[in-house]
Order: sequence, then structure tokens, then C-alpha cells
Amino acid sequence: SPSSPPPIAPNMARRRRTAVAWVVMALAFAVFLGVRWQTVAGSWYANLGALEQARVELRGYDTLYFQIDIDQARQGADLRVAQRLLTRAKEIDPRNPTARQRLASIDLSLGRYPEALAEMQAAWDGGHRDSVTRLLYGDALVAAGQPERAAEVVRGLKWAEARLLGQAWSRYWEDKDYRRAADAWAAVSLINPDNKTAAESRIEAEKRLGAPQ
Repeated sequence: SPSSPPPIAPNMARRRRTAVAWVVMALAFAVFLGVRWQTVAGSWYANLGALEQARVELRGYDTLYFQIDIDQARQGADLRVAQRLLTRAKEIDPRNPTARQRLASIDLSLGRYPEALAEMQAAWDGGHRDSVTRLLYGDALVAAGQPERAAEVVRGLKWAEARLLGQAWSRYWEDKDYRRAADAWAAVSLINPDNKTAAESRIEAEKRLGAPQ
């Protein structure tokens, strides 16, 4: 009678099981990439853009004596590579918050206020409600002449009041942009009606504009 086939060695069976497991894992990873490739690729480009932005900005930012602020550092920096990477990130994944936030922060520093609002409106409409999104959206709303909406968005955030006070002075007042300075101080007053500095500064800004009190 024919002889029976030899039994499979235990180590060979173990290798087969390992190979099958690797194939299953590879297939699962391929499915994951097929479903989430936009998120993965968008995050990749956003992170590259963020690193490039930080590298360029820190090279020109005075961290010792603070003789220039971050707006001035950005105005004197070549951020084109960072902007291209961040723009690529949002093209791949329009919901990527890092790309939107960083592009908006650059736009605000460069006085590109409509562009900043468009970026943060997209982030907001995408469902992002983290503190960075709220602060930057508030900044863009102030720049767009919507202090009431800005106050509504940032109310309750720890640094919102001090942030707007600083921007009212360094970003707007010193640049003689009295309309936006007044709106920033108006937003502060809406957040904290007891802030006398904001109320008095707004009156002075309005005077500079010649507006009735």
C-alpha cells in the first residue's frame, strides 16, 4: 500500500502561520491607507510645513531681548517653502487643522486678513473647536471687523484677553490701524466689561478715527 505523507514539521507550520499573519497585516495596512490616505498624507505635509516654519521663524526671532515680535519676524522671513508645504497639506486634506492654523497665523502677521479669515472659517466649518483654532479664528474675526463674534468664539479661553490686548497694541495701534485696534479692544471689553484699559484705549482709537463717541 502507498505510504502516508510525512507529517509537517512543527517549525514549518509555525513559519506558515507567521507568513499568513504578515499577509493579513499587510492587507489590513493597505486597506487603512486606502481609506485614510488623505489624513495620513495631509498630516505628513502639515508637519513638514510646521517644522520649516519654525526653523525659519526662530532664526530671525529675538528670544533673548524680544526687540522684535513674532509678526515682525514673519514679515522679515522667507516662508514660501513652509507655505507651499502647508498649502499642499490642505489640498490633500481640507480638514487638516494644522495647515489651516499655520497658514492663518502667517496671513495675520502679513496683514492678509481676508485670507486668514478664510483659512480659519474652513477649520471652524470642519468642526475644529480646540483652543488654537478658537484663538486664531477670534484673531481673524477681529481683523474682519467682527468683534462681537470674536468675543463669542474666544470667551472662556485662558489667554484670549491678554492676546487681544497685545495684538490691539503691537499689530494694529503701532501700525496706525486704529479701526482694527478699536475692534480688538472692543472684543476685550465684551469678554471682560471690567477691563478699563480696553475701554479707555478703544475710546482713544475711535478718536483717532474721528468717530463720534
